[in-house]
Amino acid sequence: MQYINTWYQIIKLISFASMTTFTVSVTLQAKWSESDALPDLSTYELFGDIPNLQGKVVLVDFWASWCAPCKASFPAMEAIYNDF
Repeated sequence: MQYINTWYQIIKLISFASMTTFTVSVTLQAKWSESDALPDLSTYELFGDIPNLQGKVVLVDFWASWCAPCKASFPAMEAIYNDF
């Protein structure tokens, strides 16, 4: 009986975590839309002035050198870069 009770508690915990994650995700999606303006960002250029990005497509990709899925996305990012 203890075995079943333990699994029941684990299932409850996983269900609660899943519902919480889903709720937060839906809430965040509702607060932002593609037509919203981008907030002001402070940027700098290593070799010159800040580029004028007004009206241009800007893709910001956060990655880490130790992240295998991040490294796997590099060819796709390069293809997107070449398209735009």
